[in-house]
Amino acid sequence: QASTPQKPDKPISIDNQSSSYYLQTLNWPPPLPTHPPHHTIPPLPTHPPSPGYPTPSPATVANKPTSSKPSPSKPTTVTLPATKPSSTKAPSGSKPITVHCGAKNGYEDQERIVGGHNADVNEWPWIAALFVGGRQFCGGSLIDNQHILSAAHCVAHMSSWDVARLTVRLGDHNIKTSSEVKHVEKRVKRVVRHRGFDSRTLYNDIAILTLDSPVEFSHQIRPICLPSGSGDHSGKTGTVIGWGSLRESGPQPAVLQEVNIPIWNNRDCKLKYGPAAPGGIVEHMICAGRANRDSCSV
Repeated sequence: QASTPQKPDKPISIDNQSSSYYLQTLNWPPPLPTHPPHHTIPPLPTHPPSPGYPTPSPATVANKPTSSKPSPSKPTTVTLPATKPSSTKAPSGSKPITVHCGAKNGYEDQERIVGGHNADVNEWPWIAALFVGGRQFCGGSLIDNQHILSAAHCVAHMSSWDVARLTVRLGDHNIKTSSEVKHVEKRVKRVVRHRGFDSRTLYNDIAILTLDSPVEFSHQIRPICLPSGSGDHSGKTGTVIGWGSLRESGPQPAVLQEVNIPIWNNRDCKLKYGPAAPGGIVEHMICAGRANRDSCSV
């Protein structure tokens, strides 16, 4: 189950008013998932630093105002290429870069849609890898030059000391090596999680991370588009990307993974899940999946 992103306290400026959906229609209805997903909150180290290491300064952990309508977790990444470009300041000595949010790199490979596989290098230029104390534990999406959209369950149990050690890596592919591609790493100065987040039901599973300085857009690093939230995506395809485990309790891949999954209508999803989904399937959820294909088992 997944959610449509909720707006943060202050609107984050990103020009995608003319965006057109980058979605593919599948034969409908798709096969039903055989079991509900298992939601686990990644453990985070909370012990103080070892002697000899400087103690990081506290960072801000904040909450958003409560929304009147619940919204769930794990967003299925639905790419939305924009038709109206925005531009960013280019590095000194280089040409300005025109940026379209949601525009992925590379070519479409229709034969690779049916299963999970390694993503191409820099295919998804908005993907962000979250690290704490040098350990990658979650992912997110770049939504403008200084903000990352992620899941509240990733940062729900973080103390200010944990947030002070939180870094975001952009433009990366293989997180186990630094020689394959040139990536950008930023520290996080603020984490805002939704005040209505519920770790049992995963309602309102949304968080915004503010980077300590803006990132410069390039061919390898560009923002994703944000949908209006009013569209019906059922019968279309969503793409899940990340470095999640390839199977339950399995090893974590070093290379970015991707898998395409069908999006259901919530009525069918609710009937299939029944009481197995804590809190039930509610209006603002996006339900997507296929047997053995999701964000944890590709």
